[in-house]
Amino acid sequence: MAKLSKIIKHLLIISFVLTSLTSFSQNGRSIDNEKYMKSIQTKRYRPSREEKRVMQIEKAVKKKEAKKKKRDARLHKKAVKKHNKLINGGGKDLVNGKRTYKRMKKSRKAAKYTK
Repeated sequence: MAKLSKIIKHLLIISFVLTSLTSFSQNGRSIDNEKYMKSIQTKRYRPSREEKRVMQIEKAVKKKEAKKKKRDARLHKKAVKKHNKLINGGGKDLVNGKRTYKRMKKSRKAAKYTK
């Protein structure tokens, strides 16, 4: 019984020494080391060539969509302006065929100053 307990003690000591040696040999790079884990998490991620290419294509598509959206908004604004101009007498007078836009502009200015 005494021999068995001595053998168990020796095995425990040996296992303890071996585990401490392995953690020492990792040079502070074990998962128990908080500083090492933090440095791994904060390192910059470098994408591979394929990932870079995919990101480049996605960026180009997004840029193209934004450009198209801006263009559509600009054209819509122009069309609305033209439509309102025609409705509010921005073209030619139907009776005599003269341009009414300038005349209306002048009358608006006159109305602004007479108020």
